[in-house]
Amino acid sequence: MAAWQVDVAALNLGTWVENELEKRDKQGRSKRSLAELLAQGTTDGGRRTTKGRPPPRPESEFKSPVLMGMPIRKVKVNPDGTW
Repeated sequence: MAAWQVDVAALNLGTWVENELEKRDKQGRSKRSLAELLAQGTTDGGRRTTKGRPPPRPESEFKSPVLMGMPIRKVKVNPDGTW
């Protein structure tokens, strides 16, 4: 479960960075550089800040059935991939 959450976080970050890098001004130049995006949200002291960043999102609508206490049915997967 944790590995999946890391994958989703990396995907979201990568998508956001790519979208920000594709934004162009009227002359067709990139509005931001990769260095600016990666440095965003830090200060000279290395402390995190929210300046220039969007507010945090509300809790995800996805709820893990395991964490909600729902019964989980285990099935045997055959060698051919059917169950």
